[in-house]
Amino acid sequence: NAEQKRKQAEMQKNKEMLEAMKKQAESKSAKGVKVAGKKITEIEEDDLQNIGIDQIEKAREEQVLRERQEKIRSRKMESKRVDHLARALREEETPLIASWVEQVAEEDRAFLDKAEARNEEEQRAKHAKDLEERDLMMVFAEAKN
Repeated sequence: NAEQKRKQAEMQKNKEMLEAMKKQAESKSAKGVKVAGKKITEIEEDDLQNIGIDQIEKAREEQVLRERQEKIRSRKMESKRVDHLARALREEETPLIASWVEQVAEEDRAFLDKAEARNEEEQRAKHAKDLEERDLMMVFAEAKN
């Protein structure tokens, strides 16, 4: 009787473990996992008597490994997509950067030309004022002599 209860508990535990694995297999890409030669999604309650805990554990490890590999594969694909996008953006930006550099250089030239013209005008005005002042001083200098 105790032996039968233990066996029943073990069967229940195996059943729960298989059910959990089935649910995982349905939602993931691990549908091909096999336990005792049968796909995990095809195992019925009758088959539980022929399946040992070690077979279930082995299948579970296989399922976990497949899921891990699938995650790695999907991350690599995502990484490739990101790399392609980054390269495309760089290639698209290059001519824009060149035209921006040209535009900034043109703006700088225009600003410098304006500043030089303003400076030249100020120098001319100062020179004209200095000439007037010199002419005024010449009158006083001649009168002094």
